[in-house]
Amino acid sequence: MTVKVYTIPTCPWCVKAKEFLIKNKVQFEEVDVTEDLKSQRDIIERSGQMGVPVIEIDGKLFVGFEPAILEKALLSTARVSKVVVHKTTKKVTKKPKPKKESLVKVQNPKLLRRW
Repeated sequence: MTVKVYTIPTCPWCVKAKEFLIKNKVQFEEVDVTEDLKSQRDIIERSGQMGVPVIEIDGKLFVGFEPAILEKALLSTARVSKVVVHKTTKKVTKKPKPKKESLVKVQNPKLLRRW
């Protein structure tokens, strides 16, 4: 199984993808597309995308970091028997309730204007 990860140094999703592969003991080659322009043009042409990370597993391209999709791709190869997926919990913050505006009763309806 050959795995290549096309990255850029400032991409947080690239870091997560590499951590995922390391955690699952998958050997991979990292290609920094900011330094390797030939690989940059090649991966844009092949994937039709300009985003990173692009993960290539046995010739199949996966754009972005989706643990479930990578898990399926890695399990379909004979060399990985189990994939460890670290599920992150998103902190849910409640939006503040809008303040109720006090309604003013108009004594004379003729004073209301239509906009």
